[in-house]
Amino acid sequence: MDKLFFSVIIPTLNEEKFIGRLLTDLVKQVSHDFEVIVVDGNSKDKTTSIVKDYQVKLPLKLLVTEKGVSRQRNQGVKVAQGQYLVFLDADVQVPKNFLAQLRRKIGTYGGDLFTTYIKPDSRLVADRAIAQYINWGVAISILLEKPMVGGYNFIVSQKAFARVNGFDERIVHSEDIDLSMRLHKAGFPLTLFKSPVVTFSLRRYRAEGRIAVLRKLAQAGIHIFTVGPITQNIFSYPMGGAWYKNFKKPKINTKIKTLANQYLKQFKKALLEEVF
Repeated sequence: MDKLFFSVIIPTLNEEKFIGRLLTDLVKQVSHDFEVIVVDGNSKDKTTSIVKDYQVKLPLKLLVTEKGVSRQRNQGVKVAQGQYLVFLDADVQVPKNFLAQLRRKIGTYGGDLFTTYIKPDSRLVADRAIAQYINWGVAISILLEKPMVGGYNFIVSQKAFARVNGFDERIVHSEDIDLSMRLHKAGFPLTLFKSPVVTFSLRRYRAEGRIAVLRKLAQAGIHIFTVGPITQNIFSYPMGGAWYKNFKKPKINTKIKTLANQYLKQFKKALLEEVF
């Protein structure tokens, strides 16, 4: 039997609402040269029982480990047999030709590190704008040789992943950007495909507030460019589906808004100074 081409690795934590939807998308794939590895961080809901139901429909492994998105992804890689690792978040959606298109494009263009365009999971103008902003941001990051790949849609060869020792488990936020930058420095440039398109969940943006999340991402960017990897919590950015059920959007006072706007300006300045 030929070696599998893809290992799809999905970290989960209390994702009973979404994991079945993504696994259904994977059942519908037109190509079958892949395996699925779900790495759960000790969910307290029905996530693992839902995953087990799909083991008769998919070549699927379920691992349970201590929570931590980097740790969970790395644990998945340890049992992965595919030539390429496809990291997806539990709340994304993929078209039925997702893996087939990826394999064709990898065969055509070659390379070791990839991501694709995204579209929002709603028709709201604000959500569409954010998705476009993310797409443009990835494209610009490639031009600036500062590749930023989201862990929700991160495709990398096994050999490249092993070369840089995978995700850094010390990092508490933006571990995906750290990995993509280390891969670039190791000689594995990022390729961005306009298709196949992944449907990206904006649930965090809608729950916490779009501007609030964008400000946090700007703050993270400033830290990465001026200080380095984020190894201590500088803001709250929890993993897991249960957070959305209990989250209550806080009122943001004027001082915090002013500080956040300053972070946005500093991020732009730091990025320009870093590049030019």
